[in-house]
Amino acid sequence: MGPLAPARVAAGSVGFGQTIGLVGGPDWQVAITAGVFSQFNMGSSTTDLLNTDYIVGIPVTYRHGTLATRLRLFHQSSHLGDEYMAHTHAQRVDLTFQAVDLLVAHQAPTWRAYGGGGYVFAHSRPI
Repeated sequence: MGPLAPARVAAGSVGFGQTIGLVGGPDWQVAITAGVFSQFNMGSSTTDLLNTDYIVGIPVTYRHGTLATRLRLFHQSSHLGDEYMAHTHAQRVDLTFQAVDLLVAHQAPTWRAYGGGGYVFAHSRPI
């Protein structure tokens, strides 16, 4: 490998999350959602934690016929693993943001089309 070749890592990934409905009707629901997503270096002797992302949000969903939408207000934060930082001498960086996103889906007989976008309205560092 040359000096610009990327490092090879045998990575493992695990994620846990859940969405729990709080209130709703036949076509709509307000819920709370949370998840944790981590990556590990499986090639190290201690399977170092590389990174963990946390997300928590309030999604509002609505469905009418073939149209479904989700509007979500959420917080996300990302944290480097302590072992990774110790081995690579990486600097701790606080990366968190709050955002809102909208997803719209249309169900056709044999396919589904999705579209949407989001807006970050608060963050700890320039994104």
